[in-house]
Amino acid sequence: MSINALLTVKSFGLCKDTLYNQRRGGRAQMIISKRCSSCLEMKPLTEFVQFIRRKYVIIETCDSCYMPEPIALFIVRAERVVRYQNIRAREYGCTADLTAQQWIDILNKSEGFCCYCNRFVGKEKLCLDHLIPVTKGGGTTLQNVVAACSPCNREKSDQLLEEWALPAFGKRR
Repeated sequence: MSINALLTVKSFGLCKDTLYNQRRGGRAQMIISKRCSSCLEMKPLTEFVQFIRRKYVIIETCDSCYMPEPIALFIVRAERVVRYQNIRAREYGCTADLTAQQWIDILNKSEGFCCYCNRFVGKEKLCLDHLIPVTKGGGTTLQNVVAACSPCNREKSDQLLEEWALPAFGKRR
């Protein structure tokens, strides 16, 4: 482990107990590597440091094996939302060809900002909104779907964008 990697670990503000392993005879030895519990490879200690709940901690798996739970839940939620919206569009006789991956790409492109009010709410809280509502013949397609915050989505309801935005234009930011 290079001195730069060691300084990086020290700059994380970890306590000395996590960096030193007490050996028999009272001598402390610096821990410079650790075995990943997932891939079983010995890797530098810096590969195991994660920022969790506002503090740096050393976790059991390395960076390449670590997949936080919220990412998996984010994907499951995206699949559920798209499945529901596609079923709803088919019930109204509209095109429904949006995939979960396309919706995730839209969310990533928005970076957590609402497309209408430009307020940051986070990718997890953005809703799928149809520019042309399903009730008025708009399908669940890549060209007809945007990421909006809940208040904007609720306020727009089943109106066309022009019907909703023009009267409220003076009130918007």
